[in-house]
Amino acid sequence: MGKGHVVLLGFDLYSVAPNPEDLLTNAIKLHRHVIFDNSHGQYEDIFGEYTAFANQLVNDDFAVSTINYFDTGTITASEVLIIPYCTTYYSAAEKAFLENYVLQGGGLFLLADWGIYGEAVGDLAQIFGYGFDNSYTIISDTDDNEAPFNDPAQPFYSGMNIRNHSLTIDTSTIQMYYGTAILSLPGNAYSVINTDTDGTAQWVNGTTASGLSVYAASTFGMGRVVVSGDCNFLEFTSDYDGDGTPDYMEHQNDVLLPNTVRWLSAAGLVERKVLFDTSHGLWTSWSQHFPLLKYLTSNGYTVHWMTTWYPTMVDMAHVLVLIAGGTPYTPAQNATIRNFVNDGGGLLILTDWTYFGDTLDPVAAEFGMIRNTTHAYLYDTDDGLGGASSAIFYNGANIETHPTTVGVNSIYIDRGTGIINLGGGTALVTTDNDGTSHWNNDSTGLWPADAIPVIGAKSYGLGRLIYLPDVNFVTQSIFEDEDNELFLVNAFEWLSENRAPIVELTYPNGGETVNNNVTITWNAFEPNKDLILGFDLFYSNDSGSSWYPIILGTLGNSFEWNTTQVPNGDDYLIRIVAHDYELFGTDDSDAVFTIDNPIPLPPPIPPILWWIIAIVVIIIFVIVLIYLFILRPRSAASK
Repeated sequence: MGKGHVVLLGFDLYSVAPNPEDLLTNAIKLHRHVIFDNSHGQYEDIFGEYTAFANQLVNDDFAVSTINYFDTGTITASEVLIIPYCTTYYSAAEKAFLENYVLQGGGLFLLADWGIYGEAVGDLAQIFGYGFDNSYTIISDTDDNEAPFNDPAQPFYSGMNIRNHSLTIDTSTIQMYYGTAILSLPGNAYSVINTDTDGTAQWVNGTTASGLSVYAASTFGMGRVVVSGDCNFLEFTSDYDGDGTPDYMEHQNDVLLPNTVRWLSAAGLVERKVLFDTSHGLWTSWSQHFPLLKYLTSNGYTVHWMTTWYPTMVDMAHVLVLIAGGTPYTPAQNATIRNFVNDGGGLLILTDWTYFGDTLDPVAAEFGMIRNTTHAYLYDTDDGLGGASSAIFYNGANIETHPTTVGVNSIYIDRGTGIINLGGGTALVTTDNDGTSHWNNDSTGLWPADAIPVIGAKSYGLGRLIYLPDVNFVTQSIFEDEDNELFLVNAFEWLSENRAPIVELTYPNGGETVNNNVTITWNAFEPNKDLILGFDLFYSNDSGSSWYPIILGTLGNSFEWNTTQVPNGDDYLIRIVAHDYELFGTDDSDAVFTIDNPIPLPPPIPPILWWIIAIVVIIIFVIVLIYLFILRPRSAASK
């Protein structure tokens, strides 16, 4: 019903059996419901060719079902609708429903294909700004295909073909089969997989197909859309290239596709982009971070990573993650990071003890955050793993009250160091203050480390940052321990939290006397890098007791107001309201101002009107004379 689910189970689980257990499990999982549409003559379904894909989604804790007729109620209650290539076009009413489904927060996965096979799905894709041209038929590549057939129409994509996105986590190579390309994309689309740009990518008719998108993602309203130019790579029952491996299991097809559903299932949440910088080397292995990236994706974030430093990529992110590595940041890069936070970005700095954290020390120093640089890690004699250890559990009084620690009862950190200067920030986790916490650098021994900040947070300009001196915290072996996962979700939510726009009315702001056209001016800022979608202007002529609209939804930083349309008075105020997608900020004139327009003189009577008046007067005068000297005497004589 709506976006909720009601399940009636006709058994009481008095005796446990596998099938009732499965039914109960699926019922509980219905809040992550994925539907495969089979209502428009789809060629394949989850009971045949797509079985492996569907089973993998179930193993990833999705509930999976199919519909054989276009049931709008069932679709509305789902998180993701998958529409594979089919033979029957969707009606105008069905297309309108799908558009609204996505606008209201649904996830839609459209899988087209070449020629007539993709026409019906391509028609749907147009709703969301994607365009196909089936006259070009099949995409091929003359060198990126596999034995034994080496069929150019069965290309694989790798390297620069695949862009870093939540959809491509743990994905290095994708193979497609007799697919097509997307010739036009909506403005906000991210082309995830592209054809080669070296001249080897072609349409089968020989026309060049260089740098075209074959897999793309975008947001649409509150929803999300992914469009593919191929459907065959979902199949588990086919082996088109003859190498003995089913299409779905080729390369990382079986990773890309569940990643796609994971990203789509977070539709309904405003997209927040998290950028991991891997361009300065990592002390950890990048593959160790894949579980975290998938976890963030499931919680609504779109994850990107950059292997080369691009300030433009930093600018488009909501949260930037820096993980200690072997290459220091340049002064220019430090300035980019500082400005990113100052302008409303969120920053997570993951450093560590000894030389493992050296490269990020100058970055943290930009915000006044200083770790212990005496080459010491923290050690606890009673709260470590198995007792005394540098793998420490922090709980109870160690955890401070903060939005990032809501629901967090225990934090696990493995050989991290402490913070000796928070730069005016707040400690989120601190060491014990009972004499059991120490510094340790192996060669020197132990010395006290009571009540030392272990994780710190700070607001800076319009932005926020978290400083965490343990690079292992976000690796697979650590982040799933204790409440580390919950802390990270809280942390990313706090770093990217939507805050109301800040707006300041600058004129008229009180004490002015104005007339005729007045330029109302204001300044506005977005504290978390969202767009300000519009401004509403109001006026009051009674010192704020009543408000009346001037204009709604205007853009820019000024507006010309014709004050002659309102009465003169000395109790006027202006109110400006700035909107983002969810919240608003407002500001009023600091004091009343006066509107004093000259009282206009009555307009002169035009000459033609004078002639009309004169003629009317003459006519009346003649009528009176006729009455007095002709009609009236006759009346008297008749008596």
